[in-house]
Amino acid sequence: MRKAPASGPESSASLRAVMAEEAAEAWLSAGNIPGALNIVDFGLSVRPGDVSLRLAKARALLEQGNAGAVVADLTSLVARGAEAPPEAFVLLASAERRLGQLDKATQHITLALQRMPENAAALLERGIIREQVGDATGAQADWQHVLDVAPDSHEADRARQDLAVLAADPDSP
Repeated sequence: MRKAPASGPESSASLRAVMAEEAAEAWLSAGNIPGALNIVDFGLSVRPGDVSLRLAKARALLEQGNAGAVVADLTSLVARGAEAPPEAFVLLASAERRLGQLDKATQHITLALQRMPENAAALLERGIIREQVGDATGAQADWQHVLDVAPDSHEADRARQDLAVLAADPDSP
């Protein structure tokens, strides 16, 4: 049973939203997607439209395989342009890639990298997109760049895996 925080100064909508986001990230780290979505929905009921919660929900929906819902939600968020956080562009690009919308995914990941050129998640995603469109050399460069900028990250682990798969492909350069 979900219990709302007690009333008083410590129970402001802002604090509840932050707590919901942190709890959702914990559930995601533990692999509990339904738990993450449940707490995010609670947070959004307290602070509808909270950008951090929307991004947490997008991460959970991607983990769940629901790329269509991510595209539906984040398209309106990235339409804000400079107001939209760069992570929204990365998540949207990932969802579009999963739906086979590689042109849109390329556009959104390019916008993300214009705003944060050394971001490991954006570089990893661009590498995946490049590999899917047949640019193995570009993919390899992006994945190597991930290893350079964030060698101990989750993204670096994924980049190492992708580089190993690429190296094992006899048709790759």
